[in-house]
Amino acid sequence: MFHRTTRSVDGVTIAYSVSGPADTAIVFIHGGLADRSFWDGQHSPFSHNYKVIALDLAGHGESGRDRPKWGIVEFAEDVLAVLNAERVPHAILVGNSLGGAVAIEAAFLAGTRARAVIGIDTFHDIGRRIDPSHATAQADAWRRDFDGSLDRML
Repeated sequence: MFHRTTRSVDGVTIAYSVSGPADTAIVFIHGGLADRSFWDGQHSPFSHNYKVIALDLAGHGESGRDRPKWGIVEFAEDVLAVLNAERVPHAILVGNSLGGAVAIEAAFLAGTRARAVIGIDTFHDIGRRIDPSHATAQADAWRRDFDGSLDRML
C-alpha cells in the first residue's frame, strides 16, 4: 500500500492510500468524523483484482483543512482529484454515511468513469425534505457550541 497526496480543485492537499494494479478502482470514502483508516481492511482482499483507493476528505485525517467553502460538492471534488491523480479510467465509489452522499456527487462529476455507487450505512432518509430554517438553526448551533453539539449528536 502506498500513501500519496494530491491537490483538490481549490488547492487543499488530499491524502490517500492506494494498492493494486488494475484499471478499475474501488474508491472508499469515509463518513464524517472518520478518515481513510476506516477502510484499511479492504486493501488486502480487493487489491488482487482492483486498484484500491481510500482517501481522507478535506478536514479529515491527513488532508488539509484550509478550505474556503465546505460542502458535499467540495468533498466530491476531493474524490475527483484523486481519480485524476491516479488516472483512473473506471471507478466503483463506496461511501459510508456522509461518504455516500459524496460518492453520488463524485459520480456525477466523474461521468462515465463512475461505474457504480455503493452506499454503506447511508441513504436512510434520501427522500426526506429538511426545512431550511431547521438546517440553518442546526448549523448555527454547531458554530456556537461544537463540543456541545457533538455530545448531543452522539
